[in-house]
Amino acid sequence: MLIDACCTIDNEAVPAFSAGRLIRDMDLSGVDCAVVHPPDRCFAFENDDGNILTTGAAKQHPGRFIAAVTVNPWRQDAYECLRKAIDEGGQLVSFAPGLQGFVPGCGPLNGLLERLAKSRPGGPVYIHTGHHSHGAPSQLFLLAGRFPEIRFIMGHSGATDYATDVVPVCRQRPNIYVESSFARPPGFVGRLRAVGWEKGIMGSGWPFNDLAFEWSEMRRLLPAEHAEKVLGGNLAALLGGLR
Repeated sequence: MLIDACCTIDNEAVPAFSAGRLIRDMDLSGVDCAVVHPPDRCFAFENDDGNILTTGAAKQHPGRFIAAVTVNPWRQDAYECLRKAIDEGGQLVSFAPGLQGFVPGCGPLNGLLERLAKSRPGGPVYIHTGHHSHGAPSQLFLLAGRFPEIRFIMGHSGATDYATDVVPVCRQRPNIYVESSFARPPGFVGRLRAVGWEKGIMGSGWPFNDLAFEWSEMRRLLPAEHAEKVLGGNLAALLGGLR
């Protein structure tokens, strides 16, 4: 199964971000399934609306979408909000430090992850990295050391801003995986050669990036013997056993 780990949808009032348009682009590129993340405003403020959006899309299009859900860790009811979203079908917990105003080692996030690790053992956590110091891979390095039982996905692999941090961080933290959106396919594939193909997860960054181009480049650059893992197998394994 081919899975795109990073796509953003919005409500139908924003046609360029619609679930229908995403499915069209997936079909044109032969992509079976996509993780759908909420839009930026839903990371920052409208957490409940964003979670309803992604879990609703996954229910409306079974087998095509995996719902990413989020909550701002500063909310007093953060765990309850996130637990509700997971119960509604959220399969991947996603945080965006730059949008949500925290560094990964902050107290509110630590407390939330402690509760998640107990109630949802094995569930992966996606952390958006790059473009800002709040999301530097070094911050995720510290967080992954604090929670070795949680598998973290380094969203965007630090992007281009922190690309040189990826290899040393991943070599020292076996519970960190790397996702490719905004990291540029040639550089991403080169880093996988250093950290291991089993750590790689394909993401296009749709609709900000062109899904067809990102997938064609990754198919072209990945060694044939490792493509199945990176293009969906590794993420499917992380999500195994979850609804």
